[in-house]
Amino acid sequence: MGQGLLRLGRRQAPTKLTRYTDKSITDPKVYAEELETTLQRGYAVDRGEFHEGVGGVCAPVTSSNGFEGLATFVAPLERLNEEGMERIGRALVAITSRASLTLGDVERVKFFGTV
Repeated sequence: MGQGLLRLGRRQAPTKLTRYTDKSITDPKVYAEELETTLQRGYAVDRGEFHEGVGGVCAPVTSSNGFEGLATFVAPLERLNEEGMERIGRALVAITSRASLTLGDVERVKFFGTV
């Protein structure tokens, strides 16, 4: 979820990337590419990069004041595949877009169709 906080919260990437599991991204170039993907799709994914066997998806909640927080879904990786992460990510974006609009961020709203 660190990618979500960094990219979706518009924070700077760390200068040192720590390996927490064998799936942690420690190559700055690969990390930058993943951050760009996160920004483009509107949600971040964790495929066991922080805790072995645990994955998740998160999307930002914003307001007229800027970044407020993340809506997050976490589950065992054995129950999350790429298709599931995409469906959950799109659903979270739809939910957080509505919440953000309610909080006054009219620029943030994204529509991804039927969830």
